Amino acid sequence: MPAGSDKEFFTYSKKRRVVLTASGVIMSIIILPISCLMIIKLIEGDSFHVVMKFIDLIRVFLNHPFQYFYSGLTIFPTTTYSNELSNYLSCLAEISLFLGIVNALPIPVLDGGQIVITMLENKMPKIKDKYTIINGIGYSIILAIILLPMIEVFIKNIKTTFPIILFIGFIIYRVVKINHRFEKGSKDI
Repeated sequence: MPAGSDKEFFTYSKKRRVVLTASGVIMSIIILPISCLMIIKLIEGDSFHVVMKFIDLIRVFLNHPFQYFYSGLTIFPTTTYSNELSNYLSCLAEISLFLGIVNALPIPVLDGGQIVITMLENKMPKIKDKYTIINGIGYSIILAIILLPMIEVFIKNIKTTFPIILFIGFIIYRVVKINHRFEKGSKDI
């Protein structure tokens, strides 16, 4: 979503909001990776086929989509070249594709979710009024996507991560206790 407030964004026409939101996704998924591959073609020579390499980039996602998201940026680069600049550009293309695909997910806070919300406005006119709640749900989903793999690692390695879990629990306890004391004190005033 472009910079500015949500109220300002909703003043644009529906068509313009979809175009503005989709432009970032298109840039990340198509334009930047192909541009990087075209520069690699200039460096590597005629034996390099841009379309085939772009299909190879997408094939990594299509073959194992859940592993692609779960592994995140750790699987990059999937292709290496003899030139260091080509390796950098290949990695840049892969990361841009990865972030574009993640951004296109239909989670309310992300661009894919913004497009879905914009499309549902006619069928659900009160969706604009519930925008803050919908965004909160979207942030919760993203938080779960980030935390669940971390929790799995902690549970698998409980012997080594137990002190970390205790420390995090203590910090959460202190924050809740201080927040509770602050709320209780503000009611007295």
